[in-house]
Amino acid sequence: MKREAANLFSLSEAAVGVIALVGLYVISRYSYPAFHTIAELFGIIIGFSLFMLLWNSRRIIDNNYLVFIGIAYVSVAGLDLIHTLAYREINLFIGYGTNLPTQLWIAARYVESISLLTAPFFIHRKLKPGWTLASYIALTVVLLTSAFGGLFPDCYIDGIGLTPFKIISEYIISAILLCSLILLLRNRNEFDRDILVLLTLSIIITIGSELAFTFYVGFYDIPNLIGHYLKIISFYLIYKAIIEMGLSKPYNLMFRNLQQHEMALRESEERHRLLFEHSMDAILQMLPDGRILSANPTACRMFGCTEAELVQLGRDGIADSSDPRLGPAMEERARTGMFKGELTYMRKDKTKFPVDITSVSFRDEGGTVRSSIFIRDITERKLAADAVIHQAAKLEAMNQELESFAYSVSHDLRAPLRAIDGYSRMILSKQGDKFDDETKTRFNVIRHTTATMAKLIDDLLEFSRMGRKDLHITEIDMRQLLATTWEELQGLHPDRRMTLTMNELQPAWGDTALIKQVLINILSNAVKFTKGREEALIEVGNCIEENATVYYIRDNGVGFDMRYSDKLFKVFQRLHSADNFEGTGVGLSIVQRIIDRHGGRIWAESEVSKGATFYFTLPTRQE
Repeated sequence: MKREAANLFSLSEAAVGVIALVGLYVISRYSYPAFHTIAELFGIIIGFSLFMLLWNSRRIIDNNYLVFIGIAYVSVAGLDLIHTLAYREINLFIGYGTNLPTQLWIAARYVESISLLTAPFFIHRKLKPGWTLASYIALTVVLLTSAFGGLFPDCYIDGIGLTPFKIISEYIISAILLCSLILLLRNRNEFDRDILVLLTLSIIITIGSELAFTFYVGFYDIPNLIGHYLKIISFYLIYKAIIEMGLSKPYNLMFRNLQQHEMALRESEERHRLLFEHSMDAILQMLPDGRILSANPTACRMFGCTEAELVQLGRDGIADSSDPRLGPAMEERARTGMFKGELTYMRKDKTKFPVDITSVSFRDEGGTVRSSIFIRDITERKLAADAVIHQAAKLEAMNQELESFAYSVSHDLRAPLRAIDGYSRMILSKQGDKFDDETKTRFNVIRHTTATMAKLIDDLLEFSRMGRKDLHITEIDMRQLLATTWEELQGLHPDRRMTLTMNELQPAWGDTALIKQVLINILSNAVKFTKGREEALIEVGNCIEENATVYYIRDNGVGFDMRYSDKLFKVFQRLHSADNFEGTGVGLSIVQRIIDRHGGRIWAESEVSKGATFYFTLPTRQE
């Protein structure tokens, strides 16, 4: 602040100021009333000058803070004028004594401080100057009437000095001025830096002036002299901030917002120029008849010619007239002023290439319709899309071939398995009474193994088909589906003690048949891995996440070591011995593929011998 303030005052200006203050001091020693009159007239002249400048500029000035201050200071200057004339030595108002000028002083300072506090609220608000001036004139009349009519509180009593009201008022006025300074600094971006510094210094010095006026007892005391010195300096700073700046730098004061808008416009134009020159897309400026006005460097590189050559070629020279989409595109742009889509353009050498084009029409300042054309070469994108389509077709053919192979293999494998199982059953039926127990056990192992193999073939075939099945999405009553699935499992294990606890279950969106398969697999595992327990305890519930529901199935089975959880959903990966728990090692892989196809996820948490909990998510609404 000190460095900025130093730049605002020249050495000659500072020297003249010091000489003037010394001269005023000499005058005060010779005649204090003369000093007082000069000091007050200085502020009065500045106050009326502020009003005249800002009032006559009110229609063109774009900062209502300044207009409000100008109107307020005509009231302050008026009250200070009557205050000066009320001094006992002038003998204009006989019979009022010293109390009257002191009352008028306090009244003027209240008006000044409250006005400075109120002014920031009009920076971005509309101000009605006529009504505001009328209000301040009315306020001035009321204050003068109350002072002359004996209604205004006493401020000075002869023989005693300043009253408590006057002293307390000076502190209140200083506090109001401090608040006005805070509001001014909060809106500092609305003011030129030099003007802000001068206004800030003026308010700070005014606070010092008010505090000085709380210490004198007689009108000729040193604090009174200091207070008037500080008032002169504060009014000079306001004069310099508004009157001098307003005349020498009007754009910094009266048209600051306009100046800022012009700067913002220039910055915007510079940004648009940089965007135009460095854009990755080709940009053309074009008239409705197809004439090209300008082209950016990217457009020149894209079409293989200079900007002058593009201007000469025009739209007809770069657009592929054989493209059937060209006519509808031009009609759409003419009808709506906009078009976005794909067309075919030509380079200078007549080679054609696909483009993604966006066209926006507008009227310039002269009323001429122009179009900004944004062009992106999508040759590589088209080639990549064709490659993806070709690759997808190959994958589809490979999947169909793989599915046919899997079906053929499963069919060819089932025949010998059925034969092995059938012959084993026949041998046991006809020759079983001749076998010892060990031989019978081995034949039963053969039959059990063939059944397991058949189940594995079915699971593998189901796993291979899972990615190709169409989803029939409906809202699923999870509670009803779980109850039906559990009833079927209980029928398969009538000798087991099993308890299912169903907590709240929210509906889900999915393929009912596939979600039932998920429940069958997870519940079957829960039943299987709790066979060593006296009673199988299984709990099912859910919790809500954003756009999804997390379902869980918890059991009290043998659990598993979480170090191997990454193998849980892989084909043929088993975490327990097949001798202890039967299974093909494919069921959870099928479950994961089903959940993936529904856009969900599945995971498990467990501890050895403390059961396992399987979690999976399903959408809560149809996507």
